[in-house]
Amino acid sequence: MATFTGADKAISFLFDVVSNIADDYDNTSTYALGDYVLHEGALYKCVNPIASPEEFTPAHWEAVLVMNEIESGGGGGGGTTVVANPSGTATAVLNKLQVASTIYRIPTGESANNVYSEEEHVVGVWIDGKTVFEKTINFGAMPNRASKSVNHNIADIDYIIDVRGTAVTTAGGCFPIPFTNDQGYTSQLCMFANRTSITVRTSVDRSEYTKSYITLRYTKTVETIVYERVTETGDTRVTETGDVRETENTTGG
Repeated sequence: MATFTGADKAISFLFDVVSNIADDYDNTSTYALGDYVLHEGALYKCVNPIASPEEFTPAHWEAVLVMNEIESGGGGGGGTTVVANPSGTATAVLNKLQVASTIYRIPTGESANNVYSEEEHVVGVWIDGKTVFEKTINFGAMPNRASKSVNHNIADIDYIIDVRGTAVTTAGGCFPIPFTNDQGYTSQLCMFANRTSITVRTSVDRSEYTKSYITLRYTKTVETIVYERVTETGDTRVTETGDVRETENTTGG
């Protein structure tokens, strides 16, 4: 059985794509064995072919769960095939969902932990059940005995979990950010972040470190779950991204 991760965001994802699997029951239509319909908010699978239009008859339908039908690779919507994790290694985490020829990639913390990006993405779940997001910021050169702040342009931050980075010289020398030195305060490099920006403060000239990146992990007061949809038609592949559902956390400060 598939395990839904990322604070059950995969479950909300399924309900957003279920319209591709089934339409509302129509008493003017006919249905074949295995067709799916929605009736009074529930998903049903046809177990007795309906050759003549009729009112919804419970004996002709079986109430099913979306997740179970996906796990079993069931078909629906007049022959639409639904497959979990198509063309991939078997996994307990549902990270892809194929509806007919369309593949939806579901963001989960299981698949994004080692991917650094200047775009916000999901990497896990915090102790309160909220989604953990991550974003890497190009901070540029280190300052010369001064403070430098760079806006991270992240909206709706609730709680900052972690902030760290590295700075390098053109010769390849590397400094961790922040940097502490028990031999003396003057060589230390301090860093802090808030809901608007990241600030680095140096006590000596660190401008030789011309390139730096800082990565933040955080939760949000408003979460927007993003999917990637890949559609293949013949030799053409189209990749789209979009918002699946927006959920608001009201417990954040």
